Amino acid sequence: SSGVAVSRRRILLPVLAASVVTAIAIGAAAWALRPNPPAPVVTQFDFALPEGQSFSGGSRQNVAISPDGTKIAYLANGRLYVRSMRELEPKAIAGIDNDPTLLNPMFAPDGESIVFFAQTELKRIPVSGGTASTIAMLGATPFGFSWSAEGILVGQGPGGIVRVSAAGGVPEPLVSVATDEWAYGPQMLPGSRTLIYTLAKGSDEERWDKAQIVAHSLVDGTKSMLIEAASDARYLPTGHLVYSVS
Repeated sequence: SSGVAVSRRRILLPVLAASVVTAIAIGAAAWALRPNPPAPVVTQFDFALPEGQSFSGGSRQNVAISPDGTKIAYLANGRLYVRSMRELEPKAIAGIDNDPTLLNPMFAPDGESIVFFAQTELKRIPVSGGTASTIAMLGATPFGFSWSAEGILVGQGPGGIVRVSAAGGVPEPLVSVATDEWAYGPQMLPGSRTLIYTLAKGSDEERWDKAQIVAHSLVDGTKSMLIEAASDARYLPTGHLVYSVS
């Protein structure tokens, strides 16, 4: 009986080895034949405002790019325009006409609507146009927006930072600042436990040139200075920060 067992092992081992080699070969072939992800499309061009248009919105942000990079929104002459990368001319969004209080356009994560500030309200309108709906009453002029799964973060300058549900509602205070401090451009970092923003101090015109980019923990409220003499930081999916230096 022992001889039969040895014979069986001598037969099974080559068969198992051949099966393993075959499985590896099939896996390698499948890997080699896998569809390659499309290469990212890089678009470079100059865009001059059409004749008769000039940027509006004062010193606040007046240009936004859609998350997929295919559209640009901007404020001009009290109107909101959208320019598709596939088209030569921008189109004015119907439903908004000659409103000098328009500020800070921002695309929704799906790129199908745009959020903006007008007449003390945070509003939303489809890119295709229509009636703008009110998300929340802000009162104070905003100091930068960002939108993530946790909601819309709004900088309030001397009023700190608030969070608003994309579905609407009352703004929730998230960060407070000292009497002589201003908060601008909040953004949630991955993990939803820390946000970054620009913190400026003082009342002189150079306060933004001297500002700091800070990280604020929502767990224990601690604040860490990341970059000095910089502003308007944005976190990228690559793990980098881009920011402005005067």
